[in-house]
Amino acid sequence: MFRCKICDNEKDNPVHIAREMMFGYRDTFEYFECSRCGCLQIATVPSNLSRYYPSSYYSFEPRKYSKQSIVNSILRSQLTKYWLDGKNVIGMLMARRRKKEAPYFVDWFKDRNISLNSKILDVGSGSGKLLVDMRQYGFRGITGVDPYLKEDIFYDKGVTVLKKNVYELTQVYDFILLKDSFEHILDPLSVLNQLHRLLKPKGCLLIMMPVAGCYAWKKYNVNWVQLDAPRHIFLHTIKSFGLLAHKAEFQINDIKYDSYDFQFWGSEQYIKDIPLFDPRSRMVNPESSLFSKAQIEEFKTRSHELNENGLGDQARFYLHKK
Repeated sequence: MFRCKICDNEKDNPVHIAREMMFGYRDTFEYFECSRCGCLQIATVPSNLSRYYPSSYYSFEPRKYSKQSIVNSILRSQLTKYWLDGKNVIGMLMARRRKKEAPYFVDWFKDRNISLNSKILDVGSGSGKLLVDMRQYGFRGITGVDPYLKEDIFYDKGVTVLKKNVYELTQVYDFILLKDSFEHILDPLSVLNQLHRLLKPKGCLLIMMPVAGCYAWKKYNVNWVQLDAPRHIFLHTIKSFGLLAHKAEFQINDIKYDSYDFQFWGSEQYIKDIPLFDPRSRMVNPESSLFSKAQIEEFKTRSHELNENGLGDQARFYLHKK
């Protein structure tokens, strides 16, 4: 009998046996699905969890920082200001003339009262690729933390990535983000409580993570690629994450679904016993994978439809202090 660590329910929680399929170890792990809040969680965290994070899993080598001229730096900053609030005239003219689209991360901050000078923290940043990209577009008050770094990294133009965990931080931030890291955390409530302390009163916390209870989970079950046993410890439903956020005195102000075709082709590969980093995988050899261009386009279309209907397998959660 397993007790849900989110809502304490221990009745009628079905057990699922999932395999490690990213690297193809195929070791099996028990997950259970809370019948009350829907949270999927690993029954027992393996004592040798580090085995499932080999050196090929994540690169912690410093990223290359491409230097820009002062003029290009200023112009990019004007563009970003326009993308953030739609008010910068110079940026608007540049965007229209060059038909230039905003980089992927700008959408996370748009209409969130964030400026280029806002203090932004990236938790679980790795070597800081995202931060380097953000600095190229004018963001200045950006910091990353990751306890698994070999040492602190200091890039040009003030980009800092610290070998620390969130409990070692004391500065407060306007915006804190966790991208694809919250589902790996062993004690998510404790981390949320600390993030509450690090966030300014009117600040925003953004958590990007897979969502249980989605269409892909119901269709593929233990072959759902985002289950990612045993690295993903908790996979929340909207309900279970709402309960957790409430305990940490956060409220969820907005949810944006942003799943994509990966939920389909990754899961279909697992059904066929093809690991994610297998030579036959679309991740490794996209041009020679099992899927035609027409199939991938269909997966993309279906993913868009699922997002529109709140059934995508990953989402962005925007939280604010109560």
